[in-house]
Amino acid sequence: MWAKGGRGLISGTEFKIIDTISREIGNPISIRGLTTEIKREFGSAHYPNIYNALLGLKDKNIIQIEKQGNASIPLLDFSNYLLPDMLIEIELQKKHNFLQKWPEAQFLLSNLDQALSALSFIRSILLIEPERNMRLNRAELLILIDQENLADRQKARSMINELRRHSNIRMEDLILSQGKLIDFLKSSEKNPIKEMLSDKIATYLPQSFWNLIRNAYIHGTRIRFDNERTNLSKIKESDVAYNLAKFGYKELGPEIRQGEDYSVEYIISSILMGDDPRRAAAASILISKNRPSFELLEFLSMRHGFAEKLLGLLEAINDISPAPEFSDAISAFKERGINPSSVDDGQIRNLMELYVPRTG
Repeated sequence: MWAKGGRGLISGTEFKIIDTISREIGNPISIRGLTTEIKREFGSAHYPNIYNALLGLKDKNIIQIEKQGNASIPLLDFSNYLLPDMLIEIELQKKHNFLQKWPEAQFLLSNLDQALSALSFIRSILLIEPERNMRLNRAELLILIDQENLADRQKARSMINELRRHSNIRMEDLILSQGKLIDFLKSSEKNPIKEMLSDKIATYLPQSFWNLIRNAYIHGTRIRFDNERTNLSKIKESDVAYNLAKFGYKELGPEIRQGEDYSVEYIISSILMGDDPRRAAAASILISKNRPSFELLEFLSMRHGFAEKLLGLLEAINDISPAPEFSDAISAFKERGINPSSVDDGQIRNLMELYVPRTG
């Protein structure tokens, strides 16, 4: 089965092709570009070998090749009912190769499988940026659940917190419904979910994950994985100002011009990673007016080190304009032992009175 030996269902070259294309969903890449990407990722690639293997995969209806101008673009053939089976083989192979290199991760993955398999609403578990995170002695988990349900989310969160207490590897988790995942993947905005899925291993129920992706495609939903990771500290000032205005907060100053579209979670995170208290107060407006994914914000705050600042902001917002989603987000932080930073409640209250009209 395994690619390194080139045995079983797929050859080593086929593995490299399918793995690389599956990281680039929604980003058309020519055969020459694919060869370059495979060489970068795996160390070697020869165009004739890649081309011949692609023709073989086309004959098996795994790959379709489209002409765009003078370029030939290989794409996964999502019309093929059996495509997810091939992608499951890729995920199993990636997990096998990962655990060969990082055997210490086997204890973590085994415990995850045992604990979360008892929860019937868990649809899949993805290990995000596995190599990079293991070098940092950490693991990032994207846990997909059936649908938005607070009780289910709390059960999964409680189970993860228990595993975290007994793990020697730092664990960060993000729990998303399948519907919310697709919403992020089809968005035209830069967002962390699209970037996460370009470097992941579906370690638990990979068939559920890939069937979800296939079903989205065959129902006409165009989704995208982004293989370039956004550096939140380097988002251009003009793009921050543009997105602030887009999400309902207009700053005084130069005329706002069209810029790069980022998700509200990315803009809030970029602001809170900085040291500008005025901008931090502005984040309260984005949170109040747009109701971002608090699960994603919590995950980003733990990844980038602004959890205390975000918690302080959430508590201030909830004091001024209480809402169940604020209370749940605050509880999630406190379960992790996070203590809030102090914020300027008066400034936040003044801004909210200006920007967020009261209802009722």
